[in-house]
Order: sequence, then C-alpha cells, then structure tokens
Amino acid sequence: IQMFFENESKASIDRIVDNADEFLRIIVWDVDDFANAYLADIEIDWPGFGLQVISIEGTINGGEVIIDLNPPEELLEAGEINVVTRLQDSRGVESIASSTIPLVLNAPRIVEMIPCNQQGSVTELMFGHPAVLGAVIESDRPLENIQLSLRQLGWSVNAPLVEQPTWVSSNDACLQQVGDDVYWFRLQLDGSFASDEGSIQLIASTIDGYPASMQMPMLFRHAPPVINGTTPSAVAAGSDLSFQLSITDLDGLDDVTCSLTVLDDNNSAVWAKQFRPIETLDIEGFNQMRWPVPRNLNETTDALRIDVGCEDSDGETGSWQSGKNITVEPYLCRINCNLTNDGEVTTASQSSPLPWITIGFALVVLILTTALVVRRRGTENKWASDESLNDFDRLTSDSIAQAEASLLSMASTPPIPDGWEEEAFVAWLEGEKPEDWTDEQWETIRLEHASRLSSRDNETDDILF
Repeated sequence: IQMFFENESKASIDRIVDNADEFLRIIVWDVDDFANAYLADIEIDWPGFGLQVISIEGTINGGEVIIDLNPPEELLEAGEINVVTRLQDSRGVESIASSTIPLVLNAPRIVEMIPCNQQGSVTELMFGHPAVLGAVIESDRPLENIQLSLRQLGWSVNAPLVEQPTWVSSNDACLQQVGDDVYWFRLQLDGSFASDEGSIQLIASTIDGYPASMQMPMLFRHAPPVINGTTPSAVAAGSDLSFQLSITDLDGLDDVTCSLTVLDDNNSAVWAKQFRPIETLDIEGFNQMRWPVPRNLNETTDALRIDVGCEDSDGETGSWQSGKNITVEPYLCRINCNLTNDGEVTTASQSSPLPWITIGFALVVLILTTALVVRRRGTENKWASDESLNDFDRLTSDSIAQAEASLLSMASTPPIPDGWEEEAFVAWLEGEKPEDWTDEQWETIRLEHASRLSSRDNETDDILF
C-alpha cells in the first residue's frame, strides 16, 4: 500500500491547510494477486476533532484511488494528521499502512476594505448620511465570525452585513470585486458618537478561532444644521419685512442656536436677532420672522439681504443667504399722514385710529368749554359796563331782544343787563312777559329782582301820599 499527499497537479504537499487543493492518492500492489478487487477503510485522525473513516474500493495492480482531504467544518487544532489504511483483498488477506502530515491552521486574510456612498469615496462619516463598506476576506478555513465595528474612545457599535447595493456597480469609488470572498456592511453613526476622530475595524476569525483584523481611521461628524428660506422680492419702508426660515438637523434641534442679520447695500447690519428654531414632529425647524422696517430706510439703502447662521453643541454649523436682494420701496402713508415720528419703528397695519379719535374729541370738548366760559365772563362784564342807557325809553327793540336772549342763555341773572339803567330795567320787569319766554322763566326773573320791584312800589307810594 502506497499513500501520497498531493495537490490537483500531483505535486507533493508537505502540509494540510484546507485550501481545497489537497488530496490523498492510494496505490495497492500485490505480486501474487494480479487484478482482483479490494476493500479498504481510510482512518484519518484530525487533531482536535477525532477519527474520520472513509471506505473505498479499488483494484490491486490496476489503478489508484484519490481522496479529497477536506478537514471537517468543526473546531480543529494544529498538529499531526494520522492516516491509516486498512485493506482486505479477495482472499481475506489484510494489509495496513499509515502515514502522517502536519495540519497547519492559518488565519484569514483581509485583502481590502473600501467605504463609499452614492456620491463617491468616503473620508468621513456623518450622522444621518449612511454609507457602505465592501471588504474582501480570504480564508482557507470556514469563517465563523465576521464583524465590522465603528469605534471611538473605547466605544464601539457593530455595522450589519447587507446585500451589495445596486448602485455600487456604477460607482468606481466603491469595491468592484464580486465572489464568495466579498462582504458588504452598512455604515451609519448614531447619537452615541461625538464629532471627533474614530475608526472602522474589521475582524474575521475562522471556526478554529484564528482571527484577522484590519483598521482604518475615519472622522465621525454629527450632522450640521441645514437652513432654507424664502424672502419677498421687495418691501416698503414703514411696513413689515416678513420671511420664512426652515431649519433641519438630523441630530435634532434641541441644541441648535441661530443668528439672523439683515444687511443693507453697504453690507452694514440694520437688524440682528438671536433665536432658537422650533422643533416640529418631522424634525423640521420653522420660523416666521418679522421686522418692522423704518419709514425712512429707503433714504439710506436701496436693497436688503439676509444672512442666517446656526450652530449645534458639537460645533457643526450651517449658513444661508437670501439669493436675491430685497428692494426697499418708498414709504406709503396709510393713516395719520399729517403726523410724523421718524424715531418710531411701527407699521401701518399695527396703528390704530382709536387713540387719535379720543384725543380729537377731548380737544373739541376743551375748546367748546373754554369758549362758553369766556362768553359767560364777557357777558357778566358787559352787564356792568359804563355804556348803560339813561332811561328805558332810549332802548331800541333790537337791544331789548338782545338782552332778553342773554338772560335766557345765562345760568344766573346779572344785576343789570348791559345798556340798561336800573330804572329802565325795573320798568321792563313790570311790563309784559316777552314773547320767547315761558311763564316759569318770567316768574323766576321777577322773583330774583323782587327787591327792585318792592323799592319801586315804595317810591310810588311816597309820591302819592
């Protein structure tokens, strides 16, 4: 019995490494048995596993038997492989032959690993922007574990195995190799990583526990704020400049702060504001900004533009500028146009006419009250003027009517009406009631001057008696 350890080309091999190109060739010779068949058992003792028995049939002096030396896909140990052939010919004669060959267990080999995304090569990983990594791992023994992890400061997160994306074949920046030795992983950061240097580590190990690893540095970044906005093409001085900002951050908006600046055509700031974007259910920040434009702004600038910048707690920043300048149109007066207040920054839509109506009404009341008081005082002085007539007969019908009207409009009757002497006034009181007076008014005025009437009666009595 002859046993030879060979490869497919029948070249001798001195070790078993499980590379699918290892064979055992058996030849049986017998000088007194020319062409009879035989049966044989091949006993292979694998180190770390145990005995494996393979039955074969052959012909003495008539050929050879070739057996694949495929180690079991179980845990093995490096060492000597003992091979024993037990043969029995057609006449019952047994023969035994044995041989040994070393079993060498090699670690797998990571040939290459290439990260990429649909835009091309990847030099950094950003939260919310997934990528893939293609790796080529060669191994003689079956691989028991393949693990790709994202690592930073002792913290690691495993990346899952995925099918090869369909867009990889058209992206030259990605791995183009195919076959059983090619593996694909999805790369995606989570919130446990900081914006700092990290690494990608690939570890592959065989079922025998022999590992191989490869590591590549990678910058980890949190997603920056993304800002979009819409602005009007023009704004009138004295009105509101209104525009909308939409702010998103794939890390969340809780730690995002923003600053806004409105610039004139000389690149000077005319308005600035600090604010925090509003977080919505779909992680979209929305801010409606409004600035009351001064009425005289069009005198100093013809156009405005808007700059917005945001920053999160990781130092990631985003910025946005209005694409076109906003034309500043002249002020258009809408209410209280006769009043000016250049220092006031208000809008026509915010003004209310109610305060001005109240003030105007108060002024009218004040003017009327003042006129009545002045008239009353002037009338009182007029009653006592030196221009009184000497007797009742000299009074004209116009002066009498004027005096009667004055008495009606006064709250209290002066002593003597203007242009009258006391004797003429008493004579008038003793006369008939004026046409425009009521009985109550006439009786009241007579009662107020009852003392004059009594004095007149006494004087008449003295003359008669």
